[in-house]
Amino acid sequence: MMGLFDVAKMMRPWSYERISRQWAVTPLGLSGLLVWSLVAAPSEARGQATAAPPLHGRASVSVRVRAAQPDLALTVYVESTRSGGSDVLAPGAEPVLIKKGLHFGTYFVSATQGDDLVTAIASVVLDVAHPTAEVDLELGESRSALVLAGPDWNPVSRATVRPMRAGGPPFLRTNWDLTESQPGLYLLERLRPGTPLMIHADGFVPVCRVVQRHGTDVVLLELGRRVEVQFPRDITPAVAAELAALDDVPGSNCPVPLSAFRPKAATAGDLPVYRIDHFHSSYRFLLQRPGLLTRQVVVPDSGAVIVEEP
Repeated sequence: MMGLFDVAKMMRPWSYERISRQWAVTPLGLSGLLVWSLVAAPSEARGQATAAPPLHGRASVSVRVRAAQPDLALTVYVESTRSGGSDVLAPGAEPVLIKKGLHFGTYFVSATQGDDLVTAIASVVLDVAHPTAEVDLELGESRSALVLAGPDWNPVSRATVRPMRAGGPPFLRTNWDLTESQPGLYLLERLRPGTPLMIHADGFVPVCRVVQRHGTDVVLLELGRRVEVQFPRDITPAVAAELAALDDVPGSNCPVPLSAFRPKAATAGDLPVYRIDHFHSSYRFLLQRPGLLTRQVVVPDSGAVIVEEP
C-alpha cells in the first residue's frame, strides 16, 4: 500500500510562480558591497502612506452567509490590520451581519459554524470612493492537509505550524500550534481557507503557506545557509521581532515574519549586523514594514546580505 510520501513523490515538485512587478531598480555602491535602490512604479507602490489620513466610523460592510444551518449559532469575523473581532448570530437568526462604524482600510471577512463548517476568507477594501461593501460567503467543510519534507523528500517532523491572522501584522498569531497526525503530516480541517500558516522546523528555512479548502499542500523545505544581514537603521531588534516581514520568499505564498528567521546580533553600531543560521540562498526578495516603502534584500554569492536603506 502506498504511503502519503510515496504519493507526494509522484506529484510534480511544487513551483513558485513569481508575480511580475514593475520595479525601477538602480544599483548603488556602499563600502564595496552591492546595494539596490528600489522604487515602485506608480501602479505598484506598496507600503506607502495614503495621501489623506483614514476617516473613522464612516464605512460599513454587509455579510451574508449561505448554506448556514438554522439550528446552530453562526460566528462572523470582520478583521483588519488594526483590529480583529467576531459577532455571533443566534440559532434561527437570519445569516446576515451588517457592521457599521468601520475605519477605511482592508478587511478580511469569514464565518464558522459548529465544529467543521467554515467559509473562505474574503478581503474587501473600504475607502472614500467605496465606503460600503456587500460580501457573500458560503459555508462548507474544509478538508486539506499539509505535508512537510526536506530536499531528499523525507518527512520533516516536529515543526512548529502556527496559524496567523489574514492580513494582520506578523506578530498577530494565534496562541496554539497544529499537531502532527503522522511524521510531516498536518490535517488542516476546521481552518478557514485563506488562513496563513507560519512554518518553522529546526535546521530549515521558515516558510508561510496559505490554507486551501481541499487537497494536499506538499512543501519542500530548504536547508538554506548561514548569512550576516546588515539591516537599515529603522529595523531595530524590536522591529525585527514584531513588525517586519519578508515577501516573495521562495516556497512561500504569504509574507514570512522576520522573527521566524531568528536573527541574532553579530555586531553593534549605527548599522548593526545580524546572523541568521538558515537563510534563503535566492538572489533577492522584499522586506516589508508597515507604513514604509517596501525594500529589497540582496543575497550575493558571498559576503553579507544587504538590505537597502529607506
